[in-house]
Amino acid sequence: MTHSIVRDFNIKLLIANVAMSFVFLLFTYITTPQEFFKTLIEHSVLAIGIQVAAYFLLKKYVVAPIHEFIDVSSDISSGHANLTKRIEIQQQNEIKVAANYINKFISNIQNIIGHIKVSILETISDSTKLNSVVEELKDSSNLNNEKSKDIQNISNKIGSHLEITEEAVISTV
Repeated sequence: MTHSIVRDFNIKLLIANVAMSFVFLLFTYITTPQEFFKTLIEHSVLAIGIQVAAYFLLKKYVVAPIHEFIDVSSDISSGHANLTKRIEIQQQNEIKVAANYINKFISNIQNIIGHIKVSILETISDSTKLNSVVEELKDSSNLNNEKSKDIQNISNKIGSHLEITEEAVISTV
């Protein structure tokens, strides 16, 4: 289980309140004992008020933005990273500055992936064209091979006709 910033801070604030109240109440008891119970009640109400206010302020201004960071980080790190999600912080403080940098990083990654997708589509298109050219070259090569065989057959026939003609000429002479 993770530690809560609010709980940790409230415990430390409570210890500080109790210590300060103890010192002040001790001083009051020593200097004006008749005011001790009145001062005790005042300090208790004040300490509880400070604790409650600190709890809600921390929750709103520190914990809520951190949970926004956690939610977006979780979405990005999941198997189906949602790069369209951004951290939205309303305050104008260090948390907002950090959120802006992380949002810019997410945007850069989203742009890079967009460029990669375009490159992949171009590569697929070029591969298809190249495959078409290879098929045309293959068909052309097969056609040329057939023509070469036809030419060879014709040459063989002409050669055999020349031999017959040569024998006929020799026999007539």
